[in-house]
Amino acid sequence: MAHFQKDGLWIQGGSGLMANVNETTPYVPGQIGKVLSAKSADGKVPAFYQYVQRYTTDSETTVAGAPAYWVDFDDFIVSAESTDALSQPTVAGVFLGAYPAAGLYGFIQVGGLAEVSVTDTVSAGERLQIGDNDQFKALAAITITSQAVSVAVPAGVVAIAQEAVETSTNSQITALLSVLRNGW
Repeated sequence: MAHFQKDGLWIQGGSGLMANVNETTPYVPGQIGKVLSAKSADGKVPAFYQYVQRYTTDSETTVAGAPAYWVDFDDFIVSAESTDALSQPTVAGVFLGAYPAAGLYGFIQVGGLAEVSVTDTVSAGERLQIGDNDQFKALAAITITSQAVSVAVPAGVVAIAQEAVETSTNSQITALLSVLRNGW
């Protein structure tokens, strides 16, 4: 098995296999929470990945582009289930595939261009938020109206769509992630 080091992280499997990292203990002590930057295919927008632990009782099946929620900021623990998340579910990033399994360590994508799972019609450039079904959807318009003023209120934007999809069924699109950064 190949090993490589980048940005203070040691990863088993090689640079193209971050989606398959599924370790019972961190490969090197102290790497939990570290962020790895990688050059994108177009060379313009780097991608950022964070080494995290998945919540031990998380039973959701993850797929590439599914949201990861913060369960514990201090210990870098995430879950695929919003019900496991902090009292106000906060998106940590997106899963790269089926790993890490519950209780194990691996990578999520926390920045840059990423594939995200959507369940709504989305236009390129549209702001995305998390929907009720734990997938991304177009930002709903929220307006607060007073006696004389009507103001649009920004809410929970976690990504900007880079392409469009014209279906309400499950799809994946490329989006620019913009999530709460923890530890970097």
